[in-house]
Amino acid sequence: MIHILFHAGTFGTTIEYCLRRFSSELRLDIDVPVREDGSMHDYKKEFHPTTIEELRQIPYSNATITSPVYPCKDANVVDTLSIFKQVISQDDKVIFIVLRNNVDYANVMILLWYKLFFCKLSEFLDEKEAYKNWNENYTSINDMMPWEFREFLSLIHQRYRYEITGAVSKAEKNWLVIEVEDILSNFIPTLKRMLLYLNLTLINTKQLDNFYDSWITSQQKIIQEQKMVYTVLDKMSKGEYHEWDKISIMSESLIQFELTNLGFDLKIYGVNEFPTNTNDLRSLIA
Repeated sequence: MIHILFHAGTFGTTIEYCLRRFSSELRLDIDVPVREDGSMHDYKKEFHPTTIEELRQIPYSNATITSPVYPCKDANVVDTLSIFKQVISQDDKVIFIVLRNNVDYANVMILLWYKLFFCKLSEFLDEKEAYKNWNENYTSINDMMPWEFREFLSLIHQRYRYEITGAVSKAEKNWLVIEVEDILSNFIPTLKRMLLYLNLTLINTKQLDNFYDSWITSQQKIIQEQKMVYTVLDKMSKGEYHEWDKISIMSESLIQFELTNLGFDLKIYGVNEFPTNTNDLRSLIA
């Protein structure tokens, strides 16, 4: 059995599709289009556990490829990986997609914002009633002011980044560890590494080239926004002027989070419109 163990937003669906579409052993003769947002969610994964109960069903799934996410909806990273190790067999092959550094984390958070958070984040946070920590009169996450939501996201980064980037330490020696940056920067060589690890034979190379061109083009918005985040941080550290177009509130929260880590104490109370140049951003430093 093959397992693609991935964090949401790290291209697990894309990898499963490519293993099937471009190997002779798992041959899939159907082209699935890349969505405008860069996702492959029109492809239906064979067995995609997202809860601990579903994870425990892996041995009984009769699947050729499973694609469990970590963390599961009802567990943390450590517990998810621990249970995953218990339910797989010694001969199974595991492709473990990891976020190893801050750039990987930023890429995935921005990607999740554009592909999933519009429909999923509000639902999840409403269930947890997180908004009540800000104002007991709020009835939904949508009641939060932009500055409150940005601050909330930056507080999530404080805990979650270290939890997620630390997951790589739980990899077993016989797993193939793939970094998000490997996929974004070296997609075809990385896919070939996976095929080699799985003893699968590459086919349809022309179609693979065409697929890659379409797929990487659709990722450019996320890639460019992530680069903008770190350009802003670099210019702030150097005291240089820089301006940028309006970015997502997720990217704003990443800038806010990283500036706090760099020792900049920002006065963000009531700041609903995030600055779009370094001079205005510096004016918020306490």
